Amino acid sequence: VLVGDSFLLGSCVDKKDTITGNLEKISGSNKVLNLGYSGNGPLIEYATLKEFLPLVSAEYVIWIY
Repeated sequence: VLVGDSFLLGSCVDKKDTITGNLEKISGSNKVLNLGYSGNGPLIEYATLKEFLPLVSAEYVIWIY
């Protein structure tokens, strides 16, 4: 699970060139969940994480701040 703001979202970038796309290439699977969105601050990122984390079985959480 990746949590962050517009930098993580990768606006106007091909998916294969985003942080999520590169992590999927490295891991060899497409099981990377990107919860980044433009305009998110630390409090909204934390709220997003608290809401979505119980719904997925995440091995790792990477918070890009």
